[in-house]
Amino acid sequence: MFDLPYVLAEKAKQYKGDCEIFIFDITRGGHTEANFGKDSIMFLKDYQGVAEGNYYCEVEYYPGTEPGKSLKIYQSKGGF
Repeated sequence: MFDLPYVLAEKAKQYKGDCEIFIFDITRGGHTEANFGKDSIMFLKDYQGVAEGNYYCEVEYYPGTEPGKSLKIYQSKGGF
């Protein structure tokens, strides 16, 4: 699931900007997703208790991986 060379080298990349948070609740557990238009980063279901909606997000992730490393959300100024 993780791209081990990036994790070992601690080479996380970052997205910053308006995003939409989706929560997928499926029988196999589901996940939380930060969607930046065509790009999205996945997190565990119920990640930090975040609710679906539009936010300004700062996301760290390892390239070539499915789950994100960290997610910070703020009220969106753009109100998209």
